[in-house]
Amino acid sequence: MKNSASIIVERAEFANVLSRLKTLSKATRQRDKTLEVTVCDNYLKLVVPGINLLCKARTNGSAKFTIPLWHFTNMVKAAPDLELYISLEPNEIRFRSFRLKVETTFFETDAILRSIDLPVNYTHIDIARMYLSGRYTPEEIAFNNLTEKVTHAITRLKIDIDKVTNILKPYGFDRQAVDAIIKARLK
Repeated sequence: MKNSASIIVERAEFANVLSRLKTLSKATRQRDKTLEVTVCDNYLKLVVPGINLLCKARTNGSAKFTIPLWHFTNMVKAAPDLELYISLEPNEIRFRSFRLKVETTFFETDAILRSIDLPVNYTHIDIARMYLSGRYTPEEIAFNNLTEKVTHAITRLKIDIDKVTNILKPYGFDRQAVDAIIKARLK
């Protein structure tokens, strides 16, 4: 398995695509958006929750990495070069004179290849629904920096189930029944 990849991309086009992602995701008021970049043959697939864009590039190798959207967008915009060369190594990218620690994977298995499908303005309910659907592996969830959000969403779901159980207990509903109804609805 090859543990490296490289990308050559036109800076103006890349900056434009990143700016569109940044603008579209601004509506969520979440500055901590994670950008997932998949390096494919002759293009990059750029994904933030609810948004999926492509950018032409010359590539060597196939890989995937995640990086904070806002930080990466500002770095690309600030670069004076007409073409950008990005080198991807295990858990780091090299961009100009910078070495950045990032979550990386190189295609060997399909354990984390899929992008996670969430709406732009996702809530804890959307996170719980995504997790309970069973469509994504723990590796995909971790790779997309959603593990903590999943934990929070499931904890909040359990608290809500307890509240509903207390309200409906006089009507003959126990926790198991409420849990089954709500989880069936979310799946």
